[in-house]
Amino acid sequence: MTILPSENDDYRDLNEFSWTREGWLGSACILTPSGAEELSSAVKTLVERKTPLEIRGGGHMPIGDAANINSTGVLIASSKMRLKELSEDLQTLTVGVGSS
Repeated sequence: MTILPSENDDYRDLNEFSWTREGWLGSACILTPSGAEELSSAVKTLVERKTPLEIRGGGHMPIGDAANINSTGVLIASSKMRLKELSEDLQTLTVGVGSS
């Protein structure tokens, strides 16, 4: 999903996700891939087009540009990557980066 600044509160919520205001940079848009394939495709496309990007994992880094990017680039937020999968032998849990 691509979220533009003018669309709705989802943009504001994702842009202001960081617990420090220094991380609220206002990217050109925010992409929210739901899995590894979408993430890979987005990164490849943006790199091919030489578009600045930032990938946010947890968003808890207090350094302003560590988990966001300003209006010159695209923020890829991992918040929808919520895979939770328990192995058949119940010994291994795989957790996506957007899980809480």
